[in-house]
Amino acid sequence: MNDILPENVLKKTLNLAGKFDLFRLILTSAIYTAAALLIFVIMGRPLEWLHYVLIFMMMAAYSLGRAAIIRSRVKKALVSQSNYLLKARPEAELYIPMLEKPFGVIRLKKAALYLENGELWLMAYDLQIGQIYPKAGLSLPLGRDFKLVGITPGERPDFLRVDAKIKEQNYPFVIPAIDQLVSLIKNHLTSQEKEVN
Repeated sequence: MNDILPENVLKKTLNLAGKFDLFRLILTSAIYTAAALLIFVIMGRPLEWLHYVLIFMMMAAYSLGRAAIIRSRVKKALVSQSNYLLKARPEAELYIPMLEKPFGVIRLKKAALYLENGELWLMAYDLQIGQIYPKAGLSLPLGRDFKLVGITPGERPDFLRVDAKIKEQNYPFVIPAIDQLVSLIKNHLTSQEKEVN
């Protein structure tokens, strides 16, 4: 049996994919404010300093609300994917959500790893854009068609990049930086060429 706490994996995953970033909040608020002010300038409407402050506060409230909604959706998706996996595979011992990092933003992938009887498996979920609850899933064991080929540090210390292949197609993903999780992945690598220092 593994010594990785599922709650710890879910908590760290939620903190990565649903992270509240104050810098991003201020930056997006400033960008939205600049866009709104540009519209007023183009329309030829004179504005006083109070209008600038009010517009910035409205945009900050919008950005804060958006961040809260994203975090809530990530949490619901984690719970629904975990529930689907445990219902479809009752023998599953550990659910490991997979993340991706397109354009600098970490978000949930439509797949997860799980441990069943000491073996590592991939569960790919059938999710359309915007859906949270999986309708179906496909399991693939670690082996000929699914391989873990390397693990490297991420740009930040709270996540790691894992290089994988599905039927010889690259399938990179991100996982939280949890020592026991790193050991589990390292033990299942097909090639020991890339490792975390």
